[in-house]
Amino acid sequence: AVLVAYGIGPFLYVRWLPGLNATLPIRIGYLFIGAVAVLAGIGVDTFVAQARSHSRRALLLLALIALPLATAMLAALFGRANGTGLKPEEQGLPHLQREELLRASVLMALVFVALAALVISYQSRRTPLATTNRARRGVLLLALPVLTLIDLLVVLPGYSTYSSPAELTPRTGAIDWLSAQPGQWRVMGINNPVPSFVPNTQLIYGLPSVDGYDSLHPTRYDDFWGVAEPSLQPARQRGPYSNVFIRPQVYTSTAAALLNVRYVAAAGVLTTPVGFRQVYSGEVSIYENGGALPRAFVVGQGRFLPKEQVLARLGDPAFDPRKELLLEGPSQVGTPAAEPVSATVSITEYKRNSVALNASLDRPGWLVLADTNYPGWRATVDGKDAPIYTADYILRAVQLGPGNHKVEFRFMPSLFIPTVLVSGITLVAVLIGIIFGGKRRKLPSTSK
Repeated sequence: AVLVAYGIGPFLYVRWLPGLNATLPIRIGYLFIGAVAVLAGIGVDTFVAQARSHSRRALLLLALIALPLATAMLAALFGRANGTGLKPEEQGLPHLQREELLRASVLMALVFVALAALVISYQSRRTPLATTNRARRGVLLLALPVLTLIDLLVVLPGYSTYSSPAELTPRTGAIDWLSAQPGQWRVMGINNPVPSFVPNTQLIYGLPSVDGYDSLHPTRYDDFWGVAEPSLQPARQRGPYSNVFIRPQVYTSTAAALLNVRYVAAAGVLTTPVGFRQVYSGEVSIYENGGALPRAFVVGQGRFLPKEQVLARLGDPAFDPRKELLLEGPSQVGTPAAEPVSATVSITEYKRNSVALNASLDRPGWLVLADTNYPGWRATVDGKDAPIYTADYILRAVQLGPGNHKVEFRFMPSLFIPTVLVSGITLVAVLIGIIFGGKRRKLPSTSK
């Protein structure tokens, strides 16, 4: 486990195995956690066997393990606080480490109490054998789950904090200004010369950004931005972390307009391009892109192309996403006539897993939602299921006829319901095993 976790020698190549080759290197530690859990289980089984046959020896073994651990924890917890030449903040353990060590000490004490109770249950000779077996089984079934719950309830609140944004990153005038802007839009942070937004901090304040969560993005998104900014593409092939941070910078590109980038934040002053105007100046400069497409819009002409040709067409300077929609699929699929469409679109509900829109068209056209067409999204038009087409390589589109329509997008992964059923059946099976599993065992004879 240690050799795998630290990637020593040939054990480094374990991460090439299927299922592990898609994880970041640090997550190889899951193998370490799994191996230690197996060793812990073997240790408990061995200790139970000792308790069954030699209860006094088991108690002695438990004491020999507990005393050194308790001594080490106390020494660390109440270690030297008056070190020579140390600053006050460097003396002893930091406050957080003391709290964690105290929690670990309490948990270890509870574990040893539970194990000691198990040994004592085997020492009992006064109760009937059935009662003794029931007590042993009860200790095993209840002690470890209870300790696990205590551990989760005590430790996790301090590890996975629920802090307010003000406690993590101070609010600024730019954050407040952007938060007050109505409608649906996205923002792009420009490095000029330093980042105008620290990666992922927009998520804390609920600001929609084209960066999204830097550690989670599909390959298609990289390819999409790679058309406007080729330097992003080769970077994905340079190392295990190279595909983590995607921070596009070409804010004047067609890609930015397609993704509804209305605001651009720069650490400094930009040479204002055509169609942009400065709307905020302070700790950062914010510019509004008048040419950004809305989050949802209608295009009259849909053109079906292979995936590779869609990318090539996106990079063509002559491509206008307002007049032409690039769809993936065979060219035989029927499309509306290549005529201008007079349409109005309004988003009535926009949530993480659902979007509702009203659309009115004077002739057939394509409704485009500038969100990623990730597997699991489904669409209905006027209450009836409708196919979702991949538009402009990553977006969602549905085909509409003339008239007024209500369109809804909902996210439901295809494997969600089967996995919930499997989890539910497994939970029921475990509960049945706990309740009835021991009743079929024959108790050993006491006639001897």
